[in-house]
Amino acid sequence: MGAVIWRVHWGLDACFESHATQPRATLIDNCTGGFMQSRQGGDYNQLPNHLDDLTIWNMYSERSRTASGNSAPAGVFDWWRIGFKGWKFLPPVIVGFHGEPLNFVQEQVKLDESNGTPVEPQSLYEAQLEKRLG
Repeated sequence: MGAVIWRVHWGLDACFESHATQPRATLIDNCTGGFMQSRQGGDYNQLPNHLDDLTIWNMYSERSRTASGNSAPAGVFDWWRIGFKGWKFLPPVIVGFHGEPLNFVQEQVKLDESNGTPVEPQSLYEAQLEKRLG
């Protein structure tokens, strides 16, 4: 399935949801909220949490730092947790991630561009829609 999560504001103790077997192509576009590690669901037998086409565009992170038993070090976000049965994402595209600083494990992303700085267009979905509809 494909989905656009567009201009959504979610809670500080959350992250976008990606519950395994379902997500194939998702654009997280110009959203605001927590970007907390390990806030995803999905049965271990149905991983990965997301397939190959995850794009995160201009995400404003209000909270991202966690450091618990199953988390990466504070300030680091990994997409394919080694030594942990859950939390598996194929490499995403991340552009314009800003707000609370967060470093992505570079070997686990397709692209990490302009980390710490919002980009133009503000909304990739709106820009593509305008181009299609004129």
